[in-house]
Amino acid sequence: MVWVKRVTRWWNNLFFVLAAVLLPACKPDLGEPLGKICTLAGCVGGISIDITGISLKNGNTVNLIFPNGEMIAMVCDESPEDGFEKLCHGSGAFFALPPDVEPPVTVTVEIIVNGETHRREFVPAYEKFQPNGEDCPPVCYNSTLAFQVTK
Repeated sequence: MVWVKRVTRWWNNLFFVLAAVLLPACKPDLGEPLGKICTLAGCVGGISIDITGISLKNGNTVNLIFPNGEMIAMVCDESPEDGFEKLCHGSGAFFALPPDVEPPVTVTVEIIVNGETHRREFVPAYEKFQPNGEDCPPVCYNSTLAFQVTK
């Protein structure tokens, strides 16, 4: 039985020596490096509005108006819409912005409470977010605005 162990050990050693010598010569040509590889994580960016001076209740309206006149309107109620596009809560609101699009330089926020309109223009300071790394889509932008409602 001793000779079987010696022969097996000899074959194993020979195999590793041959593999170490021959495998580098058999290396396939992989061509150019693949370059940057991006993952596929998504993101939701948007504008959050922290509202002080009032508490948003059912029936209150918050509008986000873009420089081109486009408006996203939201009526606060007990059964919010499904999804992440817009959200209303007692102390603020959130409006999603589309990914991979430069965000607006200015926005106007309107809050309508008991028929009274409170309106203010903002120049948001955006934070850029790329969940898949630099130079990989998507690119999302987030900003938080502070809206003090005075009566």
